Amino acid sequence: MKVYKIASILLGFSHPENAMIDERLMEYETNEPPQYFMEVKYMPSIVIKEEVNEEHELIKTVECENETIVYTLDKKHQPISRVTLSKTMDHISIELSQILKNRIFMMEYIITGMYFFEIAIYAGYLPLHASAIIHQQEAILFSAPSGVGKSTQANLWTKYNKNVTYLNDDKPLLWCQEEIRVFGTPWCGKTLFHNNASAPLKAIIFIKQSKNNEVVSLTNEEKLIHLYKNTHRSQIASNQENTIKNINDLIEKG
Repeated sequence: MKVYKIASILLGFSHPENAMIDERLMEYETNEPPQYFMEVKYMPSIVIKEEVNEEHELIKTVECENETIVYTLDKKHQPISRVTLSKTMDHISIELSQILKNRIFMMEYIITGMYFFEIAIYAGYLPLHASAIIHQQEAILFSAPSGVGKSTQANLWTKYNKNVTYLNDDKPLLWCQEEIRVFGTPWCGKTLFHNNASAPLKAIIFIKQSKNNEVVSLTNEEKLIHLYKNTHRSQIASNQENTIKNINDLIEKG
């Protein structure tokens, strides 16, 4: 097991060799003792043994006294993952079915990111779906649904200004208490554009495709809608409360 420091989160992480993850995690490695633990195992198959919550067609949950179990199913309704989370988020066990075959590496990257962000929310951070850059020692975030062009905007800044660096191309973390600060994480979408660094927040720009090139200020209600649409959607009630609090704090300070 290796330990990684991502923002202030000390994550002990054990998993099968996966270049997609290992290459991104490398620069976050630390000798400090872990606060949280995540382990990944590849299983020949996964069988649902418990009585599950049937509210969602492809996600099944089991609430136990000290832990929550989450199953994910594919379109054929075969279980492809089983995740066990302690109530305090200090231990997360992820089992992935080998029926995924070559897709198992991408699935591991996606699902470990999802549950790292659950830890991050529990620890007080707000993950935002955005491309984050550092310009003049401040963070500028371009946020939008996938495919709209947030990475394109960030790429243009890095292309035409040599002093601009990437912080994260997909999921930076925001610390919304006192000074608002943005942190890089190793989960950065399909690219390798990330940096183990942080910077105070300058601006969040929500982009959309349009024939007109213009920038407009948002009302607090519009900020709330855009922020909530582009945050990590937790399935855990206490984390949902943390997310709403962080969004409100961000709006008040911004």
